[in-house]
Amino acid sequence: MTEPIKTRASSREKGMAVLISAIMMFFTLGTVGLAIDGGLAYLVKGRLMASVDAAALGAARGLNLGDDVATANAAATASATRFFNANFPSGFMGTNAALTTVTPNFTQLQTAGVANGVLQVDVAGGVTAPTYFMRIFNIPNIRVTATGTATRRTLVMMLILDVSGSMGSRNTSVGTIPTSLPAGSSSCEAMVYSSIQFLNYFSPYDYVGVTTFSGDASIAYTASTNYKKSGSTGAAYAIANLNCGGSTNTTPALELSYTAIKNVGLKLAMNEIALFTDGVANTVTGAFPLRTQKDTRFSPAPPAYTISPPPSNVLLLHSDPRNPFTWTPTTQITFPADQAGTYPGNSNSYTAAQRTAIAGGAANKFGIAAMLPLTTKQYSAYTAATQTI
Repeated sequence: MTEPIKTRASSREKGMAVLISAIMMFFTLGTVGLAIDGGLAYLVKGRLMASVDAAALGAARGLNLGDDVATANAAATASATRFFNANFPSGFMGTNAALTTVTPNFTQLQTAGVANGVLQVDVAGGVTAPTYFMRIFNIPNIRVTATGTATRRTLVMMLILDVSGSMGSRNTSVGTIPTSLPAGSSSCEAMVYSSIQFLNYFSPYDYVGVTTFSGDASIAYTASTNYKKSGSTGAAYAIANLNCGGSTNTTPALELSYTAIKNVGLKLAMNEIALFTDGVANTVTGAFPLRTQKDTRFSPAPPAYTISPPPSNVLLLHSDPRNPFTWTPTTQITFPADQAGTYPGNSNSYTAAQRTAIAGGAANKFGIAAMLPLTTKQYSAYTAATQTI
């Protein structure tokens, strides 16, 4: 009969399993703790990123408040904080509200060293999240940060204000900024009041100018970022000093405004023209040069009449600064016999109806007393001559 072989463990090997398990528990606990605390920090990070994005949008929107850049920046910072707090509640996931930070930064972007018309708003947010397992490694909390970015295109806008006679007269005195708009106010008064109020909707980072038109057009306020300032440096002062009268000549105001926007020179800006008017134009400014040589390249020779070079200021409306009944210009168009005497400038050129109207002191229709409208026959004869030479 055989007996089983008995083995005796070395005394040095006793308790090794406990020791190894203890050591492994230390690393296992660290790994598990890192996973749990890291996961919680990741949740905080996700909420923080959404919050700073909202804050950046809120800050860009808040830049419209304030009369200067410093005030606008302060308003935008307050707006960013409100948007952040609305999306990241105080103490979210155990974060320390006292250590939460929201810091906006405003940068005007450039291209090749020149401002391009884009304002970048960066909002940096930071929160302190607690740890639960990592405390045993003397890490009681984790700092979590994120940055949100929004861009805002600078506005370059020209207000075109109709100050023609059809708008009526000011109800308040010229130079006064209206504080209200009572019922029955004239269109001119309403335009002044409304356009001044309109200025409050834009940012001190924007450029706003004013163009006016009646019989002609002019720049009343050059596009500037100072348009919200009080006194003579602001656009409200220029608008308050407007009054209405004269004809309606819209086209040159559009051209002036377009040129003014180009002169600001912000390539990526949002360029706008806002037109305040009560109706269509009744006046046009233009030069209509006459050809002084015959052009037979694409048509037969013209009829048997000639033309001499006219004065440089001849328009389809005859401008006669002297006595329209006696002055005879040195250069005239010679028409066929059946149309003789129909060109304005001959001493007998005006019709009986025209003579009667002028003699009776009838008001001119074009804002200039020396401008006389052509009759249908005069116009036909004049254009027929100019179009065939």
